[in-house]
Amino acid sequence: MPGVITRIETLSSGCIVLSLLMGSVLGERPRPTEAPPRARAYRLFLEGTALARDGRLAAARKKLEEVLALDPEAAPVHSALARLCLRESDHACAQAEARRALAASDADAEAHRVLASLALGQYGGSHDAALLETALAHLEEATRIEPADGWAWSIWVRLLVTENRTDEAVAVARRASGTPGLDPALSWLSLARQLLSLGRRAEAAEVLSRAGVEGPGAGPIYELLADLRAQTGDKAGEAAALEKLLELRPDRAELARRLGLVRMDLADPWGARQVLSHARSLRPGDPRLRVDLGAALVALGQGAEAWDLLEGVPASLASPRLLLLRARAAELSGRAARAAEQIEALLERLGSEPLQSFGPALRLRAARNRLAAGEPERCLAQLDRIGDPALGIRLRLEALDELARLDEADALLEKVAASAQADPFLLAARIEWRQRREGASAALALARRLLEGATDLATADVARILAGWRHTALANEMLGGVEPTSAPGPEWWRAVAAVAYADGRFEEAEQAYRRLLEAAPSDDSALNDLGYLLAEQGRNLDEAVNLCERAVALRPEEPAYLDSLGWALHRAGRSREALDVLSRAVYGSGDNTDPVMREHLGEVFLALGQVERAVAEWKAALGLSDADGESLRARIRRALEQAPEEP
Repeated sequence: MPGVITRIETLSSGCIVLSLLMGSVLGERPRPTEAPPRARAYRLFLEGTALARDGRLAAARKKLEEVLALDPEAAPVHSALARLCLRESDHACAQAEARRALAASDADAEAHRVLASLALGQYGGSHDAALLETALAHLEEATRIEPADGWAWSIWVRLLVTENRTDEAVAVARRASGTPGLDPALSWLSLARQLLSLGRRAEAAEVLSRAGVEGPGAGPIYELLADLRAQTGDKAGEAAALEKLLELRPDRAELARRLGLVRMDLADPWGARQVLSHARSLRPGDPRLRVDLGAALVALGQGAEAWDLLEGVPASLASPRLLLLRARAAELSGRAARAAEQIEALLERLGSEPLQSFGPALRLRAARNRLAAGEPERCLAQLDRIGDPALGIRLRLEALDELARLDEADALLEKVAASAQADPFLLAARIEWRQRREGASAALALARRLLEGATDLATADVARILAGWRHTALANEMLGGVEPTSAPGPEWWRAVAAVAYADGRFEEAEQAYRRLLEAAPSDDSALNDLGYLLAEQGRNLDEAVNLCERAVALRPEEPAYLDSLGWALHRAGRSREALDVLSRAVYGSGDNTDPVMREHLGEVFLALGQVERAVAEWKAALGLSDADGESLRARIRRALEQAPEEP
């Protein structure tokens, strides 16, 4: 049969001595005249086995035949000769000698192995089921005689798998793994690898996961299982296998690192931090572990600790990933100037194509950090390198305002005025600047002049943007001066809802969202916003969950929608379900920069009794928010005061 493995078995000299000297056991002390033939037989046998090991099969066969001439009933010699004949492809000789061995002693495992190999060879050409059963019977006999015969167990299991008798193969593998003296993983690995050779990867992983082998012998099983889970994209299964493996091999730093990275992929930076810290304790000088652990700390919002760790990575290893992590750690820890330095260093390293794709966003981020660091000139320098004066216009206006270069700001607004006629964002920026310079009345007058003759939807859109920038009074005034069409469309109601929500008029916002959904029942944004509004108000929570679930179904990877669903589940008393959803929202959103999401996740952890994790999320929220955060600090103090003492 193709793929059948033949086994080269070397008999121990002890067995031969026992066979050749059997007369001394059964009868009287041998006469001196009998010793020389037996001694010669033993010497010939040793010479024959040595020749076989060297691959000199014909010479080895001759020696064994000489042994049998001296002692025709020596069963182990017959089985050794049968193996030699099999290696020479002399199947008739192999079968005859194996039969003679069994006639002399039916407890000869090697003879059964040879006969199993012969039957399998014939089966491969004929597919006669009787030959297969013969082979299986001989393999079973071999394992009965020599229970620790790993070859026979492995071939037995693999044959059953090949014949699609997997349940029987599992039963045999389970028997083998419980056999004293036999590697408990061997039969399971043989089973799994045969399944893999047949393209049945998922089945192989499932079999290994149910093997039930414990202790050090289970290591190879978990190694293969982890690799199979990784190949199928099952990160949770990979993590579970790696956790078992790390329990068996706690001193393997690379293994701990792999588990940490998988936990990061699973949006579990808390678990990643623990295992990566362990890896670093095993290999403190490995800069990769500094970077990996730093990534986990950044995801957890622990910017100061991450910065200290990442700052120690040699400059020669300053990859784009490291520079971005340093920038994020610096931002989280209030080091705005250092954050800008890291982003600027990254910009210098980018090639022309990635610079064209990512350069504007990175320069905006660097400019924002320069302004936060009190460096408006350097903020403007980064914005100038973007090229488009409209991009980052609010940031530019703020920098110019700090530098008291108001005429330059006015000139900039004039320059972009033409494009602002069609761009609600730029219109909103001009109105906001007027409010900053001359107050709300002047801003409202400008808004009415700029939007004179515009559609009601254009005005509503600008008002919605201003409400998002927390200019709710101005947005209300703008909407109040507009008469919508007799049948307002979804965008009108979206703007009305957004302005009302920003102004704290939640019932009006709810009604506007419902009007929007009447016109557009599958509007994912409206489904999400109304669901979140109801969750925040603690009303109609079953409906809130349903609305958010519909939004997530339409856009499954949108962090804001996941956050809304998680929050609605929590408010509905389903905090355990909420935990998974909110973890995906926070740790699946790139920079994890939304303080509201972090605050929500903290509340869920607190509800589940995980105070330490709740506090970690709230501290991250404090580092991300531009509000004073006093209420959240008080929340942290109360949680710590009420937390049960650690055992």
